[in-house]
Amino acid sequence: MNDVQIESTYQLNEQSIIERNGEHYLLIDNRELSLSKKYYDKLELEKYNEYKIKYVYNRLKNNDGEVVALKRYGEQPWGQ
Repeated sequence: MNDVQIESTYQLNEQSIIERNGEHYLLIDNRELSLSKKYYDKLELEKYNEYKIKYVYNRLKNNDGEVVALKRYGEQPWGQ
């Protein structure tokens, strides 16, 4: 009920990703979004820096969020 879903295209770099306690997080829109291993493994920042990302967050929690879909910009189909 308080979840918000955002979908946009972002330019990422090495500073966009942090690792803490074996977990990966993506820093976008002033949020620290949890990034599953599946999506982390899809990132190829040395070749591509533009990605279409969909994430959800709870607007009642300050820094809460999770990436729910990620693809390289121009890649088809969405979410695979």
